[in-house]
Amino acid sequence: MTTPALAGALADVETVFNGFASPAETGCERCFAPAETAYPRTPYTRLPADLLCRSVYKVPDHFADHAAVMRRLPPRAPGPWPTAPWTASAGGRTA
Repeated sequence: MTTPALAGALADVETVFNGFASPAETGCERCFAPAETAYPRTPYTRLPADLLCRSVYKVPDHFADHAAVMRRLPPRAPGPWPTAPWTASAGGRTA
């Protein structure tokens, strides 16, 4: 359930952090195609839902800077973070 306070906080996060990108970010070439690893390097770009789900459940060695990638994911989710599409196949919960 989304409250007005949560909706406002999520809007603030999106406003402040959505443009953040990491031009040097690389991902695991075995797990991610070059086009998929381009998303974290491109500002103001939404991540496809399946890429978001797969990225959240990867261990730290899949990214050059795992902590930074995890910080950049919420504002780039395809929808508000609490309602972003999760799939059981990605190891997450279902929406």
